[in-house]
Amino acid sequence: IISFLKNADVLIIGPGLGKNASTYALIRKIIRKTQVPMVLDADALNALNNHLEILKTHQGSLILTPHQREMSLLFGIDLNFIKKNRKLVAKKYAKHYNNVIILKGHNSIVSNGSSQCYINRTGNPGMSTAGSGDVLSGIVGAFLAQGLDAFKATKFATYIHGLAGDLAAKDKTQIGLIASDIINRIPDAIKKSS
Repeated sequence: IISFLKNADVLIIGPGLGKNASTYALIRKIIRKTQVPMVLDADALNALNNHLEILKTHQGSLILTPHQREMSLLFGIDLNFIKKNRKLVAKKYAKHYNNVIILKGHNSIVSNGSSQCYINRTGNPGMSTAGSGDVLSGIVGAFLAQGLDAFKATKFATYIHGLAGDLAAKDKTQIGLIASDIINRIPDAIKKSS
């Protein structure tokens, strides 16, 4: 896997991997031993519990995609504090670990730890459905693979993801929204934002 990744443009790791100790060890090894830009989501975030120092060892761009509960568990921060200080929390931990964080939720926050912080205004409650975060990770990875820097790729992806969800909700309603509905509207969201 490490050898294969030398030819990769980007790696999205985490969705659907499961909670297995050997899988977690492999994820940590990949982070340490490769330079490929990475999007860490879902179970890849779980693999970092009690191993946060690994984030500082990766030589390429790292993008973390936690929702508020994952952020709380990962960094040991009170969930209520996160809810009241989302921008501050995203910025602090992005800066400390030199990565980009999407703190997912209503008006997702994207921070690279600098003075810039992006608050996304697209999206709707219907997007809190299984697989929606995986779709976001895929869009981030697609923009990274096209050569955008990590912060721009993440900002653009978060916006497009939310806009695709908004367009899908107009057709399917928020209550009936599933991840594939968001995927199907990505081209329309890109076209509309061009």
